[in-house]
Amino acid sequence: MKKAIIIFILIFNLIGDENKFVIGCRPSGFFSNFLSALINIRWAEKNNKIPVVWCQWHSPYYQVDGYNGSKNVWEYYFESISELNFKEGDKSYWQYAAIDGFEIPSLDAVSYSPKFRNLFHSIIKKYIKIKPNIQNKINVFYKKNMHNKKNIGIHLRGTDKFTEVQPVDTKVIFNCANKLAKKLGKNCQFFVATDEERLLDLAKSNLQGKVIAYTSHRSQNSNPVWDFYLHNRAILGEEVLIESQLLSKCNYFIHTISNVSIAVCYFNPRLKNILLRN
Repeated sequence: MKKAIIIFILIFNLIGDENKFVIGCRPSGFFSNFLSALINIRWAEKNNKIPVVWCQWHSPYYQVDGYNGSKNVWEYYFESISELNFKEGDKSYWQYAAIDGFEIPSLDAVSYSPKFRNLFHSIIKKYIKIKPNIQNKINVFYKKNMHNKKNIGIHLRGTDKFTEVQPVDTKVIFNCANKLAKKLGKNCQFFVATDEERLLDLAKSNLQGKVIAYTSHRSQNSNPVWDFYLHNRAILGEEVLIESQLLSKCNYFIHTISNVSIAVCYFNPRLKNILLRN
């Protein structure tokens, strides 16, 4: 019996390696690579391939000594998505879009459509599992600060986002949030996620109600946040993942176009979202 099991495992590994599809990462933001992984997991599934995600020095969140028990940036935050692992000599696919050209149009409102939300939520549900210690941080914050409250989630993307898309005036965002809070009535609060300290301060000054936020590293000026934390970038990825999960647990989500907001809507396809754009 033991011999038969060993033979089965050896055969599975040989077949698995032949069908392995290694998804790499690019020198891009956390959720740009996350969405790319989803796109390519979908392609692998359609083409009877076994996906493996392997990220190292290309990622802005890479640390030489690893993080959270792994040297693979993907596994700093998530469990392995299959039984296979990356091996030296494996070829990796590094493009955002899939081999067949399919992609999430990251600067287009269509990305938030029910079609995309349901499709990629199903992939997340099947393949994506957050590391237990990170999931625990999400649960603890939610239970302590958000449970039994009417939560309006607001994502304020600052720093260098203006190079990709014209920013929405914060007054428009805050006015929208305040009108919604007034409609929701008592026991309503704002959960604000942002990469820039200035924007969090503006939110606290302009939102008419309690403002809460997860304690995170934020840029003190318009430069990307990872410019300031060269020796501990991995924590930045953990923080944006936690913030996105908390946003997905809100009753309403107010946002502009960004990869973070797309991911939030995929984590929870039933989340009521309000997309603001110029």
